[in-house]
Order: sequence, then structure tokens, then C-alpha cells
Amino acid sequence: MSKLGKTNMAVSAVVKGTYGYIDPEYFNNKTVTEKSDVYSFGVILLEVICGRKPLERLAGGEWFGLVVWVLECLENGNVYEIMDPNLKGKITYDCFKQYLELAITCINQHSKHRPRMKEVEEKLRLILKLQEEAEAEAEAEGDISNGD
Repeated sequence: MSKLGKTNMAVSAVVKGTYGYIDPEYFNNKTVTEKSDVYSFGVILLEVICGRKPLERLAGGEWFGLVVWVLECLENGNVYEIMDPNLKGKITYDCFKQYLELAITCINQHSKHRPRMKEVEEKLRLILKLQEEAEAEAEAEGDISNGD
């Protein structure tokens, strides 16, 4: 989505993207940056952990926005509602929460509050390690726990 020039400043080209993934700041300043890519990645991460598309047309013709829905669920304390039912029992609740927290930081409306992609990568590696450790422990105990 973004290209970096010699000065690490964003070079705006013709942006082609899918609504739901595009950085909200793009609509104001018409430029893309590394942080725009971080936003898009955050939406993809939400897709994976929620099992929903970023934009869906509902039966009544209204549009469902994944980012808005996740933020509303969190505001209302409905964290369990967010998790894709297909992930339950396959990922620890602690890892799910960490993936969710990472996604939320990536989709921050203000790019200056989003992490750099390198930080996202490091966090993903840590969460994966936690999941692998939990799976190894569960296998050693002969029990699979989803953290509930």
C-alpha cells in the first residue's frame, strides 16, 4: 500500500484498496505511510481472530463494520463475543487477548499511536511462543485448556 523513499517519507501513488482495510487517515490527507499498512494488518488480524470480514452486508441491507463492532464489544465488556467460535479450544484465552490487544493498537484511529511493523512482528512472535508453550504444557498434562 505504501512506498518509502530515501527519506522514509511516504510516497503517495494511486491508492487502490478495499474499504474496511484502508487507513481512516487516508481519507483526510490522501497519503499512505508504514502506519497505514499497520492499520490494514490490524484489520486482517481482527478478521482471523473474529472469523468475520471487515465489511459485510447484512440481511436488511445494512453494512456491518468489523472494526466498529469489535470496539463496541470491548466497550460493552463482551470480549468473548469477539472470538471466532472455531478458535475456541484451539488457542488459549490469554493468547487470544494478546492478539486482540495487538490488533486494537494497530487499528488506532491516529497513526502516531500505532506500533511500527517491526514491533508488530516482535509481538506476534512472543504470542506464538506463548501459544506453543501452552500447547506443550497441555500435551504433557494430557489436557487441552482454552483458558476459561
